[in-house]
Amino acid sequence: LTEQEKDDIFNMVRVCDGIILQGGKTSSNYEIEYAKKTVELDKPIIGICAGFNNLLRALGGNVKVNNTNSHNCLNENYRHPITVVKDTKLYSIIKKDKIDVNSIHSMVATKELVEPFAKISSYSEDGLVESFELKDKKFAMGIKWHPELMLNEQYVNEIFKMFVNFSKFES
Repeated sequence: LTEQEKDDIFNMVRVCDGIILQGGKTSSNYEIEYAKKTVELDKPIIGICAGFNNLLRALGGNVKVNNTNSHNCLNENYRHPITVVKDTKLYSIIKKDKIDVNSIHSMVATKELVEPFAKISSYSEDGLVESFELKDKKFAMGIKWHPELMLNEQYVNEIFKMFVNFSKFES
């Protein structure tokens, strides 16, 4: 991206109350810049799936291809258990140490790829990172699963409610 494009992104983020980096099959450099500027300005941010990847990249980390395909299940009803780490914002929001989440992604993050840049807030049974957060920010969370496809789950509503509550204080 050019410096002008980066400045444009900065100006757009500045007027937003919060940013959701959406999931998807592809990522773009501009999404990484949105994440960088949002974190820099301490605006609330959630990165979902590919947004998780781009938020992690904005922090200096990365993800890798999951060659086993063990986390790429396109069935919307499929769920697998994850462990939520106590003493995290995610735990304080949902107040559970185990939840079931979906898994529709071909890129994954390991502890080694995340820990130098963020606090891991949940992980799957095979040790892959399912979410992370930035403790020194108001609300900055990467979520590997797709909560927008699980709106019938109360904990999903609590995550979005907390994001909106933090976003309200931005205006």
